[in-house]
Amino acid sequence: MQRDMDAQGLGFKKFETPLSGIPIILENGLKMDNLKEGICGSGDSFEMNHINTEYNVIDMEAYPLALIAMQENIPFLCLKYISDDAGSDAADDSSVQVHLASEAFKQILFTNV
Repeated sequence: MQRDMDAQGLGFKKFETPLSGIPIILENGLKMDNLKEGICGSGDSFEMNHINTEYNVIDMEAYPLALIAMQENIPFLCLKYISDDAGSDAADDSSVQVHLASEAFKQILFTNV
C-alpha cells in the first residue's frame, strides 16, 4: 500500500489513491511457501514512529514496482531485509547490512530451489 496517500479529507479511504481505481492493497506477486508474507507500506517519507497497524513492513520503493508489475502482468517478488534503524548511524549500518542481506537472500533463493 502507498502509506503516504491520505485524501480522507476529500472523502476517500486512508491510503486510497483518488480516482485511480487501484485497490489500496496491491495483492499481486509471487509467493514463497517458506517465507512469511507481510503488508508493505511504501512511501516517500521516512517513518520514524510506526503508528499504522494496516502494514507491518515499511519501505520507500516497493509500491511503484508492484504497481507497474501488476499493470504489465509481470511476475513480481519483493523480499525485504532490515538495512538500518533510520537513526543517525543509518549510513554505517546500511553499508554493513547490505552485505548480510545479499547472503541471506542467496540462502533463501538458492537453497530452497
